[in-house]
Amino acid sequence: APMCVAYGEGLEKATASKEALFTVEVRDRDGVCVGMGGDTVQVAVVPLGADGSPQSGRGVAGTVTDGNDGRY
Repeated sequence: APMCVAYGEGLEKATASKEALFTVEVRDRDGVCVGMGGDTVQVAVVPLGADGSPQSGRGVAGTVTDGNDGRY
């Protein structure tokens, strides 16, 4: 899909070794939620350094659950 948005508390704050939940919404080229599941969605959480830049090589793969409504 050309566009996706992510939102939820897990993007605002997280604690190491604790589950942090958030939603990824797949949208079409017009910015409308596709409204169905089946897309391949992968998530990796990467910590930020003191300067706000991603710390390469330190990402953790996340678990993705298909909501069958364009949200994962």
